[in-house]
Amino acid sequence: MMQQIFGHLSDAAEGTSEPLADRVAALFELLEYGSDVAEEAARPAFLQARASAMERYIDDHLDDPNLGPAELATAFAMSRAGVFRVFEPHGGVATAIA
Repeated sequence: MMQQIFGHLSDAAEGTSEPLADRVAALFELLEYGSDVAEEAARPAFLQARASAMERYIDDHLDDPNLGPAELATAFAMSRAGVFRVFEPHGGVATAIA
């Protein structure tokens, strides 16, 4: 979890400072309270970071004819259903790719 937080710190610097602050706070909660409490506290920040990473992946691979839920699932080590859940609030995977 700490590697994921640190891995996305530079990405957060591009936008507002709020996502960065959320990730740093989650890191300190992990160090202070242990993984159970910190994982729950860090979950929204992680989900947002993963969705942002998936959107960047889509942008970087728009010319790939195989780009779709299966490729995203493979690239992000998750199930196809998980990919659909990530993009559900944003109109779906097809909308994100289009």
